[in-house]
Amino acid sequence: MLMKKIILTCAFLYFLSSCAEDKVSNNDRTDDSEDDSDLSVKQPQSDPVISYEIKDEILTRPQLEVIEVTQTKITLNWFDPSNWSARRENPEYLRFTLKNSTDPNVGNLVSKEEFSQTHQVELEGFQADTSYYFHLTAHPPEGDTRYLASQPSLLTVHTLPDSNTYMGGLIVQPELGKVHFKWAALEQPGPIKYVLHLLDDPSAPTPFEEIVTQDTEIRDVALQGGRDYWLQFTAMPAEEPTFKPTPPISQQFHVPANLLEQTQNPTAIQREDKLILEWSPVANATGPFAYAVKVTCGPELDQFYGEYLETDNKLEIVQGKEYGKFYFEIKAVPLGGNTSDLASEANVLSFDYPIVSCPTPITKTINRKPSEPASVFISLDDLPQAPAGHRYEIEIASDPEFLTGLDRRLLESNELETQMTGRLPEENHYFRIRLIGPPDDVTVLPSAWTDTVLIEAQPVPPPPPGVIP
Repeated sequence: MLMKKIILTCAFLYFLSSCAEDKVSNNDRTDDSEDDSDLSVKQPQSDPVISYEIKDEILTRPQLEVIEVTQTKITLNWFDPSNWSARRENPEYLRFTLKNSTDPNVGNLVSKEEFSQTHQVELEGFQADTSYYFHLTAHPPEGDTRYLASQPSLLTVHTLPDSNTYMGGLIVQPELGKVHFKWAALEQPGPIKYVLHLLDDPSAPTPFEEIVTQDTEIRDVALQGGRDYWLQFTAMPAEEPTFKPTPPISQQFHVPANLLEQTQNPTAIQREDKLILEWSPVANATGPFAYAVKVTCGPELDQFYGEYLETDNKLEIVQGKEYGKFYFEIKAVPLGGNTSDLASEANVLSFDYPIVSCPTPITKTINRKPSEPASVFISLDDLPQAPAGHRYEIEIASDPEFLTGLDRRLLESNELETQMTGRLPEENHYFRIRLIGPPDDVTVLPSAWTDTVLIEAQPVPPPPPGVIP
């Protein structure tokens, strides 16, 4: 009995020990499973930062002007390019390269200097009565990938022949679609006139505009924006020659312009017999402007339809269904006298009229009347599902290929009966019909021809008795 109790006690202790090991094992597995699960979960990835910063934009030409000219000294001043913007978080300075030569092509280089954090320089050591050509180029700061170097600004200065003469600066101030000129008065005996020649090409033989004045300032000279110009400036005696005219200063300058916004949201809607093209109005114009619309049409959109200049943001086309398809190019363009705005980029829109197919017509009767054997009478069923303005095209011929003895007739939609005359009763006649759309409407496709109907020849009646044939 005692032995039996001992065996039962040992078995119970073994059972408890096994349960404890299983629990520990399960706990271990649970922890491992949780660890593995943690490792397998993908960490949320942050979206890449979208940069709206400009990239590789060419710096505009820096404005370059002369402040002072003597026999041996030239003082220059310049400005940052108009499209330059320094970073707020780490502002850096533009670099400027100034080349100086006695050769217009800067081949015979006299000097080349680089500047930063300054916009004015006094240069000395020039030869008297000599022309010098300056090229000023703006460069972005090192590592600034937003910009590329500008095209060079050009300036020609002729040093004065006399050490006792002095010429003050010539200041060019371009604005949208216009420019102002200002200079210091030349000290010479007698009245002085200042001559300004404006050129759009430095090699042009004559200027496109000449301005002569005795003032020291000219304002609001209208010039088309978005272009480069050259100024040749000279001072000379206004009356008798009391002094020699000064050598001309030749300066390149750029007149800025406002690029009109591209038209947006063009839509074309068919309303009754009109195709109405509309778009959102442009709001950034600084002067009078209109909308230039070029229209082409046809199956391949290569047929010229017209060019229009609209002051409202809408264009109406009447009876456009005869062409079926349209293609529109819409621009905002400055009107005459508006030199500050530039034409926008074109926005385009194509429009296809909906295509409708005519149903095949149904014939009611096709017969000959005994009283009129040389005529064929045709009666048709009304087709309420046919497109508005449809017509019936009827063909009757002497052969099933409709090549000989062909007669054709058109019926309007409200004409459901007709008579085809002049048909010999002793011949077979072949008849077919189809629906076609209104005239000058390519959007309605003709139906299929009906099955060919044969109207058999009538036998020739025998001659009356006693009549010799």
